[in-house]
Amino acid sequence: MSTILPVTIDPPTPRIWSILVPLLLLVACFAAYFPAIRGDFIWDDDYYVVNNVGLRDNAGLQKLWIGLLQDPQTYPAPQFYPMTHTSLWIDYRIWGLNPVGYHITNVLLHVLCAWTLWVILRKLAVPGATLAVFIFALHPVHVESVAWITERKNVLSGLFYLLSMLVYLRFAGLDPKPVSKVKAPVGTPEEETAAKEEYKLELPDEPWKVYVLALLLFVFALLSKTVTATLPAAILLVVFWKRKRIDLQRDVVPLIPFFVLGLVFSSITSWMEKSVVGAAGAEWSYSLAERTIIAGNAVWFYVGKLIWPAGLTFIYPKWAIDPNRVVQWLAPLSVVVALVALVLTRKKIGNGLLLGVLFFGGTLLPALGFFNYFPMRYSFVADHFAYLASIGLIVPAAALATQVFRGARTAGTVAAVLLCAGFALLSMQQSRIYAGPTELWQATIARNPTSWMAHNNLGAQYMMRKQYDLAQKSFEASADLNKNIGDPVSNLAKLAEQRGDFPTAEKLYQHAIQLYQAYAARDERVLGERFVRRRHADPFVSLAALRLKQNDLKTAEALFEEAIKLHPNNIDAMSGLGETLRLQGKYPEALGMQLQAIVINPESVPVRIALGLALADNGKPDEAMRAWLSVLHDDPENAEAHLNMGRLMLAGAQYDEAIARFERALKAKPTWEAARLQLEAAKRRKAAAATQPSIRPASTAPSTQPT
Repeated sequence: MSTILPVTIDPPTPRIWSILVPLLLLVACFAAYFPAIRGDFIWDDDYYVVNNVGLRDNAGLQKLWIGLLQDPQTYPAPQFYPMTHTSLWIDYRIWGLNPVGYHITNVLLHVLCAWTLWVILRKLAVPGATLAVFIFALHPVHVESVAWITERKNVLSGLFYLLSMLVYLRFAGLDPKPVSKVKAPVGTPEEETAAKEEYKLELPDEPWKVYVLALLLFVFALLSKTVTATLPAAILLVVFWKRKRIDLQRDVVPLIPFFVLGLVFSSITSWMEKSVVGAAGAEWSYSLAERTIIAGNAVWFYVGKLIWPAGLTFIYPKWAIDPNRVVQWLAPLSVVVALVALVLTRKKIGNGLLLGVLFFGGTLLPALGFFNYFPMRYSFVADHFAYLASIGLIVPAAALATQVFRGARTAGTVAAVLLCAGFALLSMQQSRIYAGPTELWQATIARNPTSWMAHNNLGAQYMMRKQYDLAQKSFEASADLNKNIGDPVSNLAKLAEQRGDFPTAEKLYQHAIQLYQAYAARDERVLGERFVRRRHADPFVSLAALRLKQNDLKTAEALFEEAIKLHPNNIDAMSGLGETLRLQGKYPEALGMQLQAIVINPESVPVRIALGLALADNGKPDEAMRAWLSVLHDDPENAEAHLNMGRLMLAGAQYDEAIARFERALKAKPTWEAARLQLEAAKRRKAAAATQPSIRPASTAPSTQPT
């Protein structure tokens, strides 16, 4: 009886095909992802790229590698994936903050993943290898992994994962070293040269070197994303498929270091997900029964999307889970039934499909809901979770299709081309939603109108573009969809503040604080202690800033201090408290707070502006100037920096230089009344100095009025 993944070796692929396949993959992927390549940064690309201070210099790169040991709360990234961040660091050296370059890198890494998978499948003599890799490369479920810059971790870790498996096949004896033509007479010197060229990239002969290389590539994969921790289990599945058995000494023992490393790095990721990212508390407090139901539904969800990729969206509706409803147990039970059926029928259909399904489920395991991950807050599933796992279903399906069309190669080729072309068109269409954050959230709402987060994030985009009416509608829709979440209420408060409606803003901030406190109370009941996240501090910071505008310094000071208690490394709270202390004449304390804030985020423009003011008030005008000059280096038209420098120059009787700075500030903000008044004062003092040249200012410190 034939098997779905037979071990018989097909005739070798022609040399031209080895060149043509990667070229076709390259062209096809760039065509499918062209709309996304032109796209902007979206959502948490801010954390990974735009606002990631670790990408800015060598010190930042060093902190990405060892900063977790110093202080996890100040680590410049949400997860310890230093290899991924190093690749982004390199991109930043080349592209700066131009998102096109990052998108191109993602697509290239995806192409390399597909190419490496093709090499592996050929070495394992899997029929339909070419069809499988083109389906993998062009399947629309993978658009999220490739088109979303943050998911660099998926395509990079996937490449190292596949390379490690490829090398380990040689160590395990499943990919014997080819007999080099150089060792045998080859005839003419030209033939000898060609033979040397053909084998110059061969792996070492010593098994231990091959093993170390495979282990090193696996570590690189873990340092890119720890979902790759499942690699040693996947290798055992391949070994069992090829040899029909697993030998403890030969097959399992060499993989023990792989399993140990996977466990260690997975534990770090799980700890950071809970303690740093915030995946803990009431919204993640599911029982084992509930998690089992979530896992069963997730498995069938991903199977369905791989078979029929319709209705793909960035955030899927979150299922209502109730273990008391018998019907909800059908999903996990049917998964078990399907596995049992494959085990019982494997003598008839072969081990291939069973092992592919085990690979699929095992690779998905970290994202099935048994372990906390932050996206569970708004959805149990996401397309990017299926990136590597999809191989387990795509490869057997391609092998089966090859068998079905074995007697009709022309029809099979036409069907394969049409299938891949269809996937490419769907991927191209799906790529368009990654053109920018507004397009992303609009498309998400169109397919999932119940997503409170999508409405909230779309409102934030409208508010940034000063489309206040649209922002109001989006925030209100978000608040209506989830009345227990403070995020949209806090955003409504910010919107009211931008519109100048301070009484409404204050009421909304107070309401947001109440919601966050209720949220924290729920966490306390679940975790046994107060669980604090940055977003709990945000409304305190916003309300404090509002009171600061109203010159209510004592209230602002108390609110900033409360925010720091909630989130000790919140630089907005620290810098705001420093400014409040400065305006109260507490200059040394103010400078101390600003110095603490600048250590956490030396790239923050508001902190550098505030630091300069604190330095000037502490009698350090030269250091203040350097702080503001650093701002102008990054943002030459920053009005606040020009204004503050002008004030310092005016205090030092540098009238022409001060006038020039005030004019630059007014050019950047033509309606800024403070800049206009300072310009007029500078001109008056210049005129007065011209008639009374002996007059000199008594102080070199700038005005302590807020900017």
